[in-house]
Amino acid sequence: MPELIINGKTESFDPLPESVLALMKAIGLDPDATLAEVDGEIVSRAAATMRKLEPGNKIELVRFVGGG
Repeated sequence: MPELIINGKTESFDPLPESVLALMKAIGLDPDATLAEVDGEIVSRAAATMRKLEPGNKIELVRFVGGG
């Protein structure tokens, strides 16, 4: 089963999400409130649909939380 390393934790997927955007949706994150980095490269929101994922990618996902 294909694996990705997300925020330091190995996660298995079947099938592997095709893009960063698909990954965010698959794990229940709001793409408008999440910043992604894949293998050390920041992925813009505009590029999230085009940035393809491969087994073994190291991904950091950071959610923005508003407050006062």
